Amino acid sequence: MLEPQLFLGIEFDEKLRKGLLYANPHAVEIFINSSPEYLQEVEHEGKRYLGKECGKHQLIEALQLVQNNAESLIQKLIPDYEKRPFLLFSTAVASNS
Repeated sequence: MLEPQLFLGIEFDEKLRKGLLYANPHAVEIFINSSPEYLQEVEHEGKRYLGKECGKHQLIEALQLVQNNAESLIQKLIPDYEKRPFLLFSTAVASNS
């Protein structure tokens, strides 16, 4: 069964792709995976995004913390990453039940 989740992320663009190509591959493996503590890749409306799941409901303050955490992880991978707006959207994930 699928459940709705909020996802906060940035669209994969050429700059992000290039930055990840030059990033330490071991760090990429650690920081981009299916664990909710780290970054995840998702596809939404035909585009790929890098970011974090936010659960079903979040306060604005909590979303800001999630964005700050995601930006921090991206900067660990890509030191010259330039901050940009994140997109918040709903996606579906498999439930454990």
